[in-house]
Amino acid sequence: KKFSVVDGKIRFGLLGVKNVGEGAIDAIIEARQQKGRPDDIFKFIDQLDIHRVNKKAVESLIKAGALDCLNENRAAHMAVFEKLMESAQSSAKHNVEGQISLFQLNSDAMETSQSGTLPDVKNFDKEILIAMEKDMLGVYITDHPLREYEEQIKKSVTVTSQDLADVLDNEEQGEEHSFVTDGMSAVMAGIITAKKTLITKSSKMMAFVDMEDLLGVVEVVVFPNVYERYGSLVAEDSIVAISGTINFKEGEVPKLLAEKIVDLKELKQGSMQGAPLHEEKQNKGQSAPLQKKAEPEGIVKIKLPAGNTNAMLADIKKAMQQHKGRCQAIIYMPEGGSFRTDESLWVQPDADFRGKIVAIVGEENYKG
Repeated sequence: KKFSVVDGKIRFGLLGVKNVGEGAIDAIIEARQQKGRPDDIFKFIDQLDIHRVNKKAVESLIKAGALDCLNENRAAHMAVFEKLMESAQSSAKHNVEGQISLFQLNSDAMETSQSGTLPDVKNFDKEILIAMEKDMLGVYITDHPLREYEEQIKKSVTVTSQDLADVLDNEEQGEEHSFVTDGMSAVMAGIITAKKTLITKSSKMMAFVDMEDLLGVVEVVVFPNVYERYGSLVAEDSIVAISGTINFKEGEVPKLLAEKIVDLKELKQGSMQGAPLHEEKQNKGQSAPLQKKAEPEGIVKIKLPAGNTNAMLADIKKAMQQHKGRCQAIIYMPEGGSFRTDESLWVQPDADFRGKIVAIVGEENYKG
């Protein structure tokens, strides 16, 4: 019924499945203990005490993936489960003290319950499968809609939901977060999982949005002037990148105040990133030739403390040139805002590089 740890892995408790109650779970467990593990959905339903498990519970188990161990084709299970449940319920009505009427032995209901052949149908697409899981379980398990955008997100974002969660943890410990500050500019990306709209006193629409990345959830506030421009992108299941400012509130995880929203599917490489750390002049209106860019193997984060910013950037650049590698750096400015280094300043974050950067910005301002 409940969540447990088995061989170092989390086993999802059936009480966490939508529409599946304790009585239904007890019936499933008892059937398995008394009659053994079923080989397919036909035996699974046949062995159940049908008075304790309803159609909605079985449907939810199928959508959640709980019956994948019997057959991974959830579309096939969805095609037969209702008829099987109706057959089992019909049989139960004619069962008097365990004796089934001889007149029912050749009925369609009995034949259906004994059949062990699933229809030859194509399984649901991956997007539908994982959407079903999220609806039934509240989380994605077998896959995540953002996986195919993972590399794109790594290149674009400067702050994650985990960074914002760490802010609150640090606050509770009486500390300040190393990189995230109130009012700083940031780029975040993810899938919109919830949206609540509000009409302001001036009769304009705004929205409060839950956006989930691969590490957690952040609340995004979309004020009327931004909503007017990007309202079509602010919809559940939209996969977006959002630039804006981080907003602190005591005792809460910081929020992102949206300024620009881009459909991640259409996001051009680097279109929401800041200027590169190295000096590179380019004429206005002149597009650089399209080139396939290499993928960084990791990320290091460096925050500049208040002081002589130009001098610190020069020293950091020198250290980067001495430790070339495959990891990209995100530089956080003391007044807020951040940018990423381009490939010419990717680094090998070994102990020597770390020591040089720590000497420039301090231990608390380097993460890698």
